Amino acid sequence: MIDSVMFGAVAAPRNEYEGQDFNWDTPPVPSAGPCETAEAQAEPRSEAEDASPKGRTVLVVDDHELLRHFALRVLRRAGFDSLAASDGAEALDVLRSEHDIDLVLSDLHMPRMGGLELYRALGVAQRPPFLFASGQPSPELLALCRSDGVTLLEKPWTPSALIAACCGCLRRCGPDR
Repeated sequence: MIDSVMFGAVAAPRNEYEGQDFNWDTPPVPSAGPCETAEAQAEPRSEAEDASPKGRTVLVVDDHELLRHFALRVLRRAGFDSLAASDGAEALDVLRSEHDIDLVLSDLHMPRMGGLELYRALGVAQRPPFLFASGQPSPELLALCRSDGVTLLEKPWTPSALIAACCGCLRRCGPDR
């Protein structure tokens, strides 16, 4: 399970007399750099279309602590500011108190309040762009992606896919978000 969440490898050599040793190797997280692919870099863009992570804040909402912390680490290394919430109810409190959140990265299925409930609880005027991360998207989420332009990031995601998805959402929403 850790292997699939963290995109690395777990090795557990057996040692009969001293207990169990674990070695955990994860690939390096990309450092801060451009958000777009090489194709997108070749296209000229105005400053208004820039999706630079610098000064942009992402709220990461996930009940899986290990995945939440890994997402925060990836985003911070890419240059984003980031906040965390363990479920939709906690995220709602953060969103109502913090007015400078540019993007919400939310899991779909969580206790107390899931991602879709969080999305609906926010009025259109106060709702930042949403990026849902799910390995099992519901038909309702897929319909929302088509109708509201919400983005879906499939789990398991890679660090580069997470950064690209966040930058893509911000680029589509413009510089004021």
